[in-house]
Amino acid sequence: MEYPPVQKDPLIATKEAPPSYDAPPVCVQTGPKRWGEISERIKCVNCQQEVLTRIESKVGLGSWVAVGIVAWILLAFGLIFCVPFALIALLLDFTKDKQHVCPNCGFVNGVKKAFH
Repeated sequence: MEYPPVQKDPLIATKEAPPSYDAPPVCVQTGPKRWGEISERIKCVNCQQEVLTRIESKVGLGSWVAVGIVAWILLAFGLIFCVPFALIALLLDFTKDKQHVCPNCGFVNGVKKAFH
């Protein structure tokens, strides 16, 4: 009785070398990116270039909530004629959303909400 010839397993024959421990550690981020209020060095999702983001302030929901709160406080004190001054909250930078924009391609990589 003859046995079939033994075939070599291709996975065993092509073993790769173990990873080098001299390589720098890789930081793996879990969960969504938390954007801040200052520029960050990132790799742009759109143009794949490593850039320092440009911060643009935009009026968002937080700005309008601030307008509503100021208007409500003015009404509570009976200052009806001063309610239009509540719109000054739209000019304050801390009530605005911060967009992280790529300076190369103009792509918005992330947003930091004002009151989030």
